[in-house]
This record gives sequence, C-alpha cells and structure tokens, in this order.
Amino acid sequence: MTSLAHYIDAIHQRSAVIVGQQQRDLSYQDNGVTVTAIDTRYHFADGVVMQHQYEKDDVEDEQLCAECWSTYTVVSAPADIRITPQRKAFTNHCQELFWLKTLRMQQRC
Repeated sequence: MTSLAHYIDAIHQRSAVIVGQQQRDLSYQDNGVTVTAIDTRYHFADGVVMQHQYEKDDVEDEQLCAECWSTYTVVSAPADIRITPQRKAFTNHCQELFWLKTLRMQQRC
C-alpha cells in the first residue's frame, strides 16, 4: 500500500518521477473578486495519474495562513499499486504542509 502523501510530496518537490502534466487555468471573476482556479493532471513514472484542483481568491486576508482549496485525487493507477486515501482535500496551504510533515515523521518511526 502506498500513501497518497508520497505522490503529493513528489508534486511539491517537482520530482523527476513526474513524467508529464497537463494544466488548465479555470480562473474566473465572482462579484469583482478574481478567483484563481488551476486544474492539473500529473502522470507518474509508475503509471499513476493524479489530479490536483487548486482554488484561491484575491481577497485581502490578514490570516497567518490564507484560505485556499486544494484537492488531490487518484484518477488511475496500475492494478498492483494501491494508494490510500484516494482523495484528500485541504482548506489552506499550512494544513497541507502540516499533513505531509506529520506523515513523513510517522514513516521515520
């Protein structure tokens, strides 16, 4: 079993195990607010295909970690690769980084 974090970490590191990607800019205006929306498909050397959907608005926010929406989904994988979970969503970048860091630490133990 392979953790979804393994693939998300590879995306963050822009790892060489990513052999291709297609990105679509789906950004739009909503009541005068620019919403950046990016949909990216990553193809990995082991045959796994992942989709990353990212959305963030340009509203000024004084929060330490501004709100954004980031979802990773396994689109397809070879029969011999079992990835868990199949989908993970985050509501800000800090949450995503903390999740990855926690899983890395657990793997070291």
